[in-house]
Amino acid sequence: MRIPPQTSDIFTFLSKGHFISLNSKDPMQTHLYEVISSHEGSLRDYFAVIDLHLHRGNGYYYFSRPERGESLEERMEKVMRQLDLLSFLLAYNPRFGPGLGFSAKEVWEQCQRKPDLMKRLDKLSLRPAGASSEEKLRQVLRLLEKDTFLEADTDGHYRVLSAFDYLLQLIDRIELRYDQQYSLS
Repeated sequence: MRIPPQTSDIFTFLSKGHFISLNSKDPMQTHLYEVISSHEGSLRDYFAVIDLHLHRGNGYYYFSRPERGESLEERMEKVMRQLDLLSFLLAYNPRFGPGLGFSAKEVWEQCQRKPDLMKRLDKLSLRPAGASSEEKLRQVLRLLEKDTFLEADTDGHYRVLSAFDYLLQLIDRIELRYDQQYSLS
């Protein structure tokens, strides 16, 4: 098994819960993406020894661990927060996804013009409770940037990274089944 010299950097980045995206403007991140891509099998085996699972998405990599001690209720709450966030972002722009560029100002202006969008923003449960809508928007953007789904440019613009596809895949994994006896028709 040949392990690349950047393995420590890959571990440090991914073990924080971050994603490594191919379309990042950060040269270090794109370099790490290329290293992982070239050594994916050996890195997957190497990290598996310490119970970390290396996963590849559509233009991104991330770690996962087997679930430990988290109740179903806690996991459902996390999923619901993610779905509320996605609902807001997709209401802002139905094509919100990897590669999209936008500014906080553009999002805020749309929130002011579209009451439904403002309502979705206000519905997001963020701390501190009672934060203004504009502060909530800043928190959403900081959260997405911290989680490496967005990247901020120096001029206040953001770009959606490939890792955002992970959240979109979450929606695709949810399968709703309706029993005939509960049909609305």
